[in-house]
Amino acid sequence: MADQVKPEGGFSTQSTNALSNKSEKNATKSRGSGSPFKCIGLGLAQQVKYEKVEELSAARLRIEELESQAACRQKEIFSLNARLAAAESMTHDVIRDLLGVKLDMTTYV
Repeated sequence: MADQVKPEGGFSTQSTNALSNKSEKNATKSRGSGSPFKCIGLGLAQQVKYEKVEELSAARLRIEELESQAACRQKEIFSLNARLAAAESMTHDVIRDLLGVKLDMTTYV
């Protein structure tokens, strides 16, 4: 009889262990998303999104810097054009004066 009791007791212990293993597996599955790759994919997507936002903000900052440089260069161009116009005006005045002197010289001769 003792031999008969052991297999039955062992069987019930094994079936209890099997049931507890199944419930642990089910509990593990219900806790997460179901796939470790999905979790990794979500983390990777968030990292890529964060990197894109950083790149976008860096690009906007660079655009602002370039616009500022362009504005400075445009002011410099306007200043140089004004100086060039003044120099052309003075050159025209000098040439006119020289022509007047030439006419005076020919008249005196």
